[in-house]
Amino acid sequence: MSNFSNDIGAIILSGGKSRRMGKKKSDLQIGHKTMLQHVVQVVQLVVDHLVIVHAPNQILPFVDNKIIWASDMVEGQGPLQGIRAGLLAIPQNVKRVFLSACDVPLLMPELITHLFSHSKNKHAVVPMVSGMPQPLTAVYSTDILPVVTQLLETGERSVQALLRQIDAHFVDENIIRQVDPNLISFENANTPEDYQRILKIFEDMT
Repeated sequence: MSNFSNDIGAIILSGGKSRRMGKKKSDLQIGHKTMLQHVVQVVQLVVDHLVIVHAPNQILPFVDNKIIWASDMVEGQGPLQGIRAGLLAIPQNVKRVFLSACDVPLLMPELITHLFSHSKNKHAVVPMVSGMPQPLTAVYSTDILPVVTQLLETGERSVQALLRQIDAHFVDENIIRQVDPNLISFENANTPEDYQRILKIFEDMT
């Protein structure tokens, strides 16, 4: 059940190519669950409305009637197209969404709650880690849909370009560390080496 009102939701991007990993990241096991299941479990602690964006040919890994599965029908356009697919699928009453990739199984619900608590009247609330914005672990207003669509129509695929076009609030790393001291929410699995590192952190935590 949401800790906030009914106007918040989440979008998880699960349709990427996973070229550097060599296999679909969402299906990798962490303990007894897949990476995607870990992310879903954490996100559902905070929000009631959840959209998972998947590739057109992707077999749905599990069934949950509380989840909206949205197909990203335009391949090769990167996460910006996934964001658009998610925003089109989210219920109309949702005004703010937490955006996440599917490969951050150590995501902390406290981080999501913190970002939502600072997101009113802003187009985006984006954490900074090691001096770099983290746009795929951030909160966005659903009002950004026209901007996302316009960027895609001009051939732009960069989420960083989106941040330059909207009113984005960047949260300093020191503030992020107050809710996630070791920044484990940002440990993502792009490569087999990343995956092994995440497994080790998970084992140390359990």
